[in-house]
Amino acid sequence: MSRFSGWGTLVRWTIAAGMILLGARMASAAVWYVSPWGSDLASGQALNEAFRTLQYAVDRSGAGDVIYADQGTYNLGYATGYPETSPVAVRGALNKAVELESLFGAETTIIEGAPNAEVNKCGPNAMRGVYLGSGARLRGFTVRNGHTSDTPGDMRFDSGGGIYAMDGSYIYDCVIEECSALFAGGGAYGGEYNRCRFVRNSNIQGGMGVGGGVSSARLYHCQIVSNDVVGASLFSNFGAHGGGASYSTLYNCYVEGNRVLNGLGGGLYQCTAYNGVILNNDVDMLNPDDVSPYRGYGGGVYGGQMFNCTIALNTTTKEGGGVAGVTNGVNCVIVDNLAPWGNNNCLQS
Repeated sequence: MSRFSGWGTLVRWTIAAGMILLGARMASAAVWYVSPWGSDLASGQALNEAFRTLQYAVDRSGAGDVIYADQGTYNLGYATGYPETSPVAVRGALNKAVELESLFGAETTIIEGAPNAEVNKCGPNAMRGVYLGSGARLRGFTVRNGHTSDTPGDMRFDSGGGIYAMDGSYIYDCVIEECSALFAGGGAYGGEYNRCRFVRNSNIQGGMGVGGGVSSARLYHCQIVSNDVVGASLFSNFGAHGGGASYSTLYNCYVEGNRVLNGLGGGLYQCTAYNGVILNNDVDMLNPDDVSPYRGYGGGVYGGQMFNCTIALNTTTKEGGGVAGVTNGVNCVIVDNLAPWGNNNCLQS
């Protein structure tokens, strides 16, 4: 007998045991369906028996389950208390390790939040789009018109108008648009994003807000376009920063057309970016003669680290049209930026 025959038997038994365990796990996971034309009185176990509301489907699911969503707009149902006693509701709270996946993609599958009011969109009657707990996954949706509370004090309540995501949660192939937050991440706060697009989101703190598009996240192959942060000139020692993103790590991302009024970093603020393109972002000021160090610098980027990035055609009202205050810049192209006070392309700290 070969001296390896016992080892081969052990390997075969190990593989067989692994397949049994995998089969048991797959058998324990359930599949659910939800549709804007469904009913929460249905079984939810087939598309023609789909639930009506996202939250009802999540509540009926268990960890490891998959919920498939039909195309259409999800604007009914909600959950409260996410994150942790939040004063505003959320359209869908994925408060367990469940995956919510659209069947037809983000173009035709929309999760709709709600504004507090037509003008003051953040407030007690606003509604976020989605909350994701650790282990939750969201795939293939447009998250639109979500907003936060307007009561300063706890940044969890005032951050992530479209999406508020905990560590260990994942978002794929989504569009986050036309959302707002009082403090951080008008579009989204936290989480990991793959092939997502953040567009026309805003941060309205009026003094100390950060990240019009997204804040405190990891982003892979994402687009961050036409987001903005607005600060108030009456705050003499503060600004509102990062029209596109703040305090985030970006890989192969495209950042264009974002804006900061009365702050720093039209595109990015205190981010780390690899292989990125940062174009046509802007820092503007209500008072162009304001000499505060907290406003008017870094049209493209302020602070953080840049590796193998192209930073071009950005503008600011003071100095550092391309970048300002960046602690580490390696193999970057920084060209054709504009700053009226000087240092068109680069102003180091």
